[in-house]
Amino acid sequence: MLIPAILLTALATPTELEAPRPNIVLVLADDLGWGDPGFMNPESAIPTPRMDALAAEGLAFLDAHAPAAVCSPTRYGILTGRYAFRGKLKRGVVLPYDPPILEAERLTLPELLGQAGYHTSIVGKWHLGWDWPRAKNNPRALDLSRPIAGGPLDHGFDEYYGQDVPHFPPYGWIEGDRIEAELTEWTPQEFFGNPGPMEPGFDQMEILPRIATRAVETIRRRAEEEEPFFLFVSLTSPHTPIAPTEPFQGKSEAGPYGDFVCQTDAVLGQILDALEEQEIVDETLVIFASDNGSPERIDTWSDVGTIPDRYEHAANGPWRGIKADVWEAGH
Repeated sequence: MLIPAILLTALATPTELEAPRPNIVLVLADDLGWGDPGFMNPESAIPTPRMDALAAEGLAFLDAHAPAAVCSPTRYGILTGRYAFRGKLKRGVVLPYDPPILEAERLTLPELLGQAGYHTSIVGKWHLGWDWPRAKNNPRALDLSRPIAGGPLDHGFDEYYGQDVPHFPPYGWIEGDRIEAELTEWTPQEFFGNPGPMEPGFDQMEILPRIATRAVETIRRRAEEEEPFFLFVSLTSPHTPIAPTEPFQGKSEAGPYGDFVCQTDAVLGQILDALEEQEIVDETLVIFASDNGSPERIDTWSDVGTIPDRYEHAANGPWRGIKADVWEAGH
């Protein structure tokens, strides 16, 4: 397994470094294109002040490549250091109710960090499969009163809170290995995504703000502890459904997609502000990345189209192709 040198430094013992090990916060955007952040594309139609400031204060890797051009195999690669096609997933992504693609015996990044004394948390999207519990009297039905195995807690994370995939059922929030609320409703006809059971009042527009709130809460809580922490903030934006909340609507010149990127930038800002507030920013390694390129699409509840046809914005910069392509824009 390939381990970045910067993480090997983090795993070294305090006596070897003569300094405490840094906290690590990995923020992974979903479908953010190379041409979206202003520091990478001066002609971007989207304001990204927090991404730009982070790049200016640290290192920007302008010729970095994702392990795949779609999300599930990239997430597998980030957590294992291994190409997903060497395992169970040969193409595409994990689909609704699919089993885990992470092998039980495979060493993961949170397990490695756990061995080095880190507390490990993930907030947000998982999309690597679960062993969904089936009802005894009906194998086609789920019994979500039972724990859901095969997820983050079974692969090295001490904590998980999130919504597995924003447009895949079941539509509910998972705390650890259990659905937080009973899924007593069914998606309405105008719902964006695959139909399925959902918790009462489930709102796709509230997914990103809820992830941000939990990420900030986790930082504040872990800052009070002596052990270093690893926090994986797995965002669901700017992936479809494009769902910017009202304060961000109209903030860009690239339509709803651009507005959602603005909100993604603001969430990064909330995380950085929390580190500042807790006075641990100087002892924290922050990594911001995207899982693949932009699909260059606008897909909301009422609007379907492409970004280039509507706006003067190159979400993938100068590169050929889009998300899911083998060309540069995909990865």
